[in-house]
Amino acid sequence: MLFRSVDDSFEAFILGDKEVRADRVDHNPPSAATAQLFHAFTTKGSLEKWQEAMEFYNRPGMEMHQFVIGLSFGSIFTKFTPVNGALLHVFSPDSGIGKTTALYAGLSVWGDPLRLMLKETDTVNSTMNRAELYRNIPLFRDEMTNSSPKDLSDFAYMLPSGNQKNRMSASANQERTRGEPWHLTSVTTGNTSIMEKISSYKAFPKGEAMRMLEVRAYPVPGLEKEITDNLSDTILNNYGHASIKYLQYVMTNIEGIRDLFKNTQLRLDKKCGFTPSDRFHSVLVTDGIMGLMVAKHAGLINFDIPAVVKWVVGVTSGIKEQSKAMDVDAETKIGRAHV
Repeated sequence: MLFRSVDDSFEAFILGDKEVRADRVDHNPPSAATAQLFHAFTTKGSLEKWQEAMEFYNRPGMEMHQFVIGLSFGSIFTKFTPVNGALLHVFSPDSGIGKTTALYAGLSVWGDPLRLMLKETDTVNSTMNRAELYRNIPLFRDEMTNSSPKDLSDFAYMLPSGNQKNRMSASANQERTRGEPWHLTSVTTGNTSIMEKISSYKAFPKGEAMRMLEVRAYPVPGLEKEITDNLSDTILNNYGHASIKYLQYVMTNIEGIRDLFKNTQLRLDKKCGFTPSDRFHSVLVTDGIMGLMVAKHAGLINFDIPAVVKWVVGVTSGIKEQSKAMDVDAETKIGRAHV
């Protein structure tokens, strides 16, 4: 029951040892499953220093980074939809682009980014276990590069499903108890494309492609390693201050925010040309833009949101072209098989 809204009314939100309500913050006791993560939902530094770090991203060419931060804020809005998980993968063979730092920036909304971030060595099972605990807050995982094609395919299916796979208990001849479904956003990074790796394992991985949005990141002019190192240091020393202000703003304006989500999704679906089969992409994009809009209304960030929308439309347009090409390639191979 932790790390999620208590119910669909958003009257309270459990965040570590805090039960956040619109007008107060009460103490929340730990359970055996969640006590190990309470120390991740702490604060360090100041809100002002954190906002200075966020303002660094408020420049042309960093729309992808801003969108990742928006997905962190907007993860809780996945609860408004029938989709359980919305997945973005950011990849680039180049270093110094700030992919990892962008993940830290997003997670710093909620607590200690180092403790909340999942790493390359984490297994698919442990990642899904963390999703079950996080419930509505974002699940970010750095460096998927060395994951096997099968693990990547499993991840692409399991994360949007909202449940861990059924497993037997280690201590008894019975099924392991699974928690309630999660509803969240997830962002992963890597040096390579997940879809390219899965394609070496499966001939036509369209199911995975429809469940994730994959974008290639490019170097940002003037973004040198020393600059990103300093930014990362600021973020890692100033975190956890935005979450309560953000959640209380959402709970105070919940009905208006629900309506805004619906209207925003309709507008973005039209701009991006989404159809019912693009439901995962639709929720991902709406979560990201909604997260930015609500955080801006709450006085936490000051990003140029229309510029991020323009970037999103361009990215999704390219993804749809790739999907069409995949359909054509599949039909061609099937046709040849019958010659």
